Amino acid sequence: MAAQYKGITIKFGADTTTISKSMKSIDDEARQLKSNLNTVNKSLKFDSDNPELLAQKFTILNEQIVNTKNRLAQLVEYEKRAKVLFESGDISKSQYTSLTREIEKAKTELKGLNNEAKASFDNLKTSILGAKEKLSEFT
Repeated sequence: MAAQYKGITIKFGADTTTISKSMKSIDDEARQLKSNLNTVNKSLKFDSDNPELLAQKFTILNEQIVNTKNRLAQLVEYEKRAKVLFESGDISKSQYTSLTREIEKAKTELKGLNNEAKASFDNLKTSILGAKEKLSEFT
C-alpha cells in the first residue's frame, strides 16, 4: 500500500514526514485485518453456514470499513496539503496524481467493503434464521 505514495513529503507545521511513514499504522492494521478475514474465509469454505464464523467475518469487515474510512480521511487531508505543494512546485505532478489515485482506490475499496459487509450480514441473518427453524423442529 505505502509504495503507491512513496516519496511524497508533506510538511505539518515544523514536522516534515513522508506519507508512507505516517500511514504505517493504518496500513499495518489493514494488513492484519485482511489476514484475519482470509483465515475466516478459509474456515467458511468448510462450514459456510457457521453462525460464529459469519459473525466473525461481519465484525472484521466492519473493522476494515472503519480502518478504510480513517485511511481515506487521512489521504484526503494529505491531498489538501499536497495540492498546495503541487501548485507551488514543491512536489511533482506524478507525486500528486499518485496521491489522488490512492484516494480513488480507497473510495473503491470502501464501497466494496460496504457491499461485502451487507452480504455478510445477510448470510449471518439467514444462518441464524435457519438455526432457529431447526431448533423449532425439535421443540
